[in-house]
Amino acid sequence: MKMPYIIRASLASVIMISTSVYAAPSLDELQATIQKLLLQVQQLQQQINQQSISNGGGTSVAQVAPVISKKITLCVLGELKYGESSESVVLLQTILKKTDDYPKGIITGYYGPLTRAAVIHFQKSSNLTTSGGVDTKTADQLNSLAVIYISQCGFNGSLFQVGSVKIAITSSSMVSGPTGSTITFYGSGLRGRNVIHFGGGIIAAGPSNDDREMSFPLPPKIVRYCGKSCRPTDTIFIMPGEYKISVENQNGISNIISFTVTGEPHIIFILGKNGKPIDSASVGDIVTVIGTGFAKIENSIRLGNGYLNHLKGYQDSVIQFKIPERLDTCLAASISCISQSVPIDEEDSEASIINANGQSAYYDLTIN
Repeated sequence: MKMPYIIRASLASVIMISTSVYAAPSLDELQATIQKLLLQVQQLQQQINQQSISNGGGTSVAQVAPVISKKITLCVLGELKYGESSESVVLLQTILKKTDDYPKGIITGYYGPLTRAAVIHFQKSSNLTTSGGVDTKTADQLNSLAVIYISQCGFNGSLFQVGSVKIAITSSSMVSGPTGSTITFYGSGLRGRNVIHFGGGIIAAGPSNDDREMSFPLPPKIVRYCGKSCRPTDTIFIMPGEYKISVENQNGISNIISFTVTGEPHIIFILGKNGKPIDSASVGDIVTVIGTGFAKIENSIRLGNGYLNHLKGYQDSVIQFKIPERLDTCLAASISCISQSVPIDEEDSEASIINANGQSAYYDLTIN
């Protein structure tokens, strides 16, 4: 059977567009051309199907490769490589678009240069190996985010397979502690991709391979849980106080337990003038301490053999100061101590924040 003129014309247009792909080095033009090609192929397939029906279902005409659906049809990523075309890539691009790592936001199902650049950006921001490919660790991190950011993949979504094992928390490694602590839950049904409901927010705890226990770090900020009323990137600080916690995974939602976040200061990292974490600084450098539990007005920092007093905190999580040449020998809150000024000791310079909430653990910071 001869192919109708309209289909031959469509094929000719596809060939012409294909030729232009190789002539256009721009990535943006290449992505746009791929989109046009996919649309042309989809229209061509529909014309072929209609022609086959009109011919009474006789000998089929030339077959065209199926078009990759742009809708989310699965919720779990495996390893992916540059150059692949699949519905898994559609899921990958959708997650990266939600997390703002894929500013172009073009959902094609093709793992091209733009997608590879987005994966590298995500890996850098997540402290993963920046390979540009989706390895096991990158896939695990993305799968945890799929539960949060994609409604079809949520535990009440249409694509999530509900398990038959009941989930329950029977005990916890700790019932109180500051942010930065690692909490371990013990119970049943904890194997799988777990999400922690923590007060008004959620924590993507990641996968657990043990049915009886799971662990997760308590971050200073968490994703705000608000349905469609806010962006999925909106975050809230975890402040001192009592919180209700439960675990949700494919087995359902666990019982609720209480956890008290204490107000002890906690140093997450110290930034240098370039905005990157540092472990050494020089006298005169301006450094920024990022953490939790900082007071608004009266904070002191211990640097080795002395104290730098009367530091202000911003949003309970930021303190900025200049490394001084000399330090006080007394803490500002100490009444019985007679303070003297001493040179900063460059041999012993661990840092710790002290305020009315308590004292943080020491952070390695060498003064040179």
